[in-house]
Amino acid sequence: MATTTGVLRIYGRAHWFSDCVAGAGIGMFSTKLAYVLYPHVRKIFVHKDKNGKSAMLLPTAVDGAPGLAFAMQL
Repeated sequence: MATTTGVLRIYGRAHWFSDCVAGAGIGMFSTKLAYVLYPHVRKIFVHKDKNGKSAMLLPTAVDGAPGLAFAMQL
């Protein structure tokens, strides 16, 4: 889908080829970075007790207001 979008944007003269290549590179880099950082972020926000039950604290934003959400497995 991303490749098709890039090709159509170039064809429609909305972007240059270099713009699409740069966007693809940024997308691939951010995906790789997310795979590397996810285990570390999960350790920060998810806690498991000795019975294997978990609790999570997650940042939220509702209507532009920041907050925290807490979820716990019973």
